[in-house]
Amino acid sequence: LPLGFYGGIAGWTAAYLIKSVTGTFVGMDAAQVGGVFGEFIADPVQVIFWLAFMLIITTFVVVRGVKGGIEKVCNVLLPVLFVMIIFLAIRSVLLPGAGAGLEFYLMPKIENLNGETIVAGVGQALFTLGVGAGNLVIYGSYLDRKKSLGSSTIMVGLGDTMAAILFGFIIFPACASFGIEAGMGPPLVFITLPTIFAQMKFGMLFSTIFFLLLFFACLTSTICIMEAIVGFFTDELKIERKKATIIVALIVFAVGVLMMLSFGLLSGVSIFGRSIFDFTNDVLVSAI
Repeated sequence: LPLGFYGGIAGWTAAYLIKSVTGTFVGMDAAQVGGVFGEFIADPVQVIFWLAFMLIITTFVVVRGVKGGIEKVCNVLLPVLFVMIIFLAIRSVLLPGAGAGLEFYLMPKIENLNGETIVAGVGQALFTLGVGAGNLVIYGSYLDRKKSLGSSTIMVGLGDTMAAILFGFIIFPACASFGIEAGMGPPLVFITLPTIFAQMKFGMLFSTIFFLLLFFACLTSTICIMEAIVGFFTDELKIERKKATIIVALIVFAVGVLMMLSFGLLSGVSIFGRSIFDFTNDVLVSAI
């Protein structure tokens, strides 16, 4: 389930990378960018194509194993990702009027701290680290016996937190500079940020860089989630890696298609008052 909806969203980032390169959003306002997003997610051909595209790349890497595929890809992508994030954060902070966004981001408002805020923070921490999804367990099983679990855990936590903080330096100053509500979830990434880039000098370039690094981040995540499932198939069910990876990819594709179509052909189908995508994302994955 996590890979089904996450693979679909990862496919959106690949599509938006192409849109950025081709200058789709140049000169658009928020309403026009929102219209592009609405048409995109309602088009079954596009969303299924990009879901398949992302799963094919992920499958190719996972088939090659941890040492031959995943480790090599991550050793290149993650350092590049951090460099790009730092570059965009510096550019965003230097925008006119960015100070208001920095104040909103960095100055704590203790009066707003309550139980709901704490639960949301803990939930985000568990979600972003993949606690409960099996990722940490499967990667930990490949560690050299000489490696310290304690130091590795600290490195993972610090790296994840640092990336999240840097993304805040990209988003909030830029939103303040252009007077755009930050929002949350897919609208933030696929409507708010493209709108900001459309109004920014050299915006097409920065939009391309942003969606390229987001594509890298999504790819490392889809690889991580798929490896957790394939690891179970190979270790517990004794299925050969290539066969296991293909089986998992096909199942995930079928699940992902249902979730992606919930914005278009299956938009009328609901589970406890939520769309298939929202129920899977908000209830099964993010909460349970």
